[in-house]
Amino acid sequence: PMLLNHTPYDFKPLVQMIPDWNNNRKIGLIIEAKVGKGKLLMTSIDLTSLKEKSPVGKQMYYSLMEYINSQAFNPQEELTVEMVDKILK
Repeated sequence: PMLLNHTPYDFKPLVQMIPDWNNNRKIGLIIEAKVGKGKLLMTSIDLTSLKEKSPVGKQMYYSLMEYINSQAFNPQEELTVEMVDKILK
């Protein structure tokens, strides 16, 4: 999962995981946000490989592609480029 502790308090991933109760961190598998003048949908799931091996992976990939190509994909929460860089490291 992606570590999201440095994002704003009210930032919620589309798919959030429950961390271990000993290490309470904000973590997620899929996020969406406005970044600068653009829109971002990011996942830490290797959907390219998973869609070839699993019907569930294939459906997740298809659903996300349909979503980002629709009018419904309009993230309201904003992240800075620096926040995205921290997620990627």
